[in-house]
Amino acid sequence: MIRTIPYIAVSLIALATLFCVLSISTNRWYDTSTIQAGLWKICRAGVGVPTLCYNSSTHTPTVLALSGLILIFIGLILTIVSSLYNLEQVKQKRNISYTAIIVLFIGSIILDITYVSYSNIQRQFGYSYFLMVISHLFTFLAVILVAFSTGSIHQLSEINS
Repeated sequence: MIRTIPYIAVSLIALATLFCVLSISTNRWYDTSTIQAGLWKICRAGVGVPTLCYNSSTHTPTVLALSGLILIFIGLILTIVSSLYNLEQVKQKRNISYTAIIVLFIGSIILDITYVSYSNIQRQFGYSYFLMVISHLFTFLAVILVAFSTGSIHQLSEINS
């Protein structure tokens, strides 16, 4: 069971990365019958009215979302290296695992701040907003799993040596 936890964690981080990319790239953070707004642009449309799009002014959530995405991606790579590859030195594996935990935790917190800061701007949320919430939850669950598996694996390696 403990040996499958890293695979589950990597899968969750990969899904979190995918949902984060989808959330950032789509413009359905705010969605009504006449307005669709995302992190990059806002589009207004109506019956018989041509669609008008312009750049969004939500810079703080945009920067936070991109920062969180970068950290989650780095955490994914570190988790793959530390969990799925057989590293010779236990100390090296432990350091990479701890770095992955810290990077993923910070990325998770940044994603949380992203959608909280956006919720202060808008009130009717679209699916892009909820994709970011799901991405945050998956990342947070992965942090817990990586931390657990890191502790379990290092405990087993100390017993065996």
